[in-house]
Amino acid sequence: MKLLLGSHGDAGRAIDGKVSGRQASSSDDDLPQRSPSKFQIAFVVNPVTGLMALGFRPFFESSWEVDSWSVIAAVAVGATGILIFELRLTELTGPLTVSVLAVIHNIVIVMYFLILGGERLSWPQLAGFSVSALGAFVYALSRYCSNEAQVAEGQSDEGEGSACEE
Repeated sequence: MKLLLGSHGDAGRAIDGKVSGRQASSSDDDLPQRSPSKFQIAFVVNPVTGLMALGFRPFFESSWEVDSWSVIAAVAVGATGILIFELRLTELTGPLTVSVLAVIHNIVIVMYFLILGGERLSWPQLAGFSVSALGAFVYALSRYCSNEAQVAEGQSDEGEGSACEE
């Protein structure tokens, strides 16, 4: 149980105290606080996501037939890997960068299926997708410009022009 929940967090200490039959002492409060690891987050997030997807299944599938266990295992391992890599990327860069990369990823996928897959989008679908992508890019540009303005306030010399100048 300690391995899954961590032994330094409040929940880990509370559960550890309940399971082992001992109460948390004041010396436990001196331990350094750690945030949960990526694996611990994935251990909680993936089952919840799976249960939510199961609740939506009647809206998208006509039967309750279950795929083979090898397909289920492959999807589970893939989804966990994607989540862990996404959390690591967020840790290394920032949530805005991950958001912009996700929008670019979606644009590439939609373009692939439009050009090579023979898919067709209706005008409302195309308009909705365009507004969504444009909104993400405008938000990213505004965040970039606000960060650049904060950096410019700290510098006295003028640099070259940028996309944020009026």
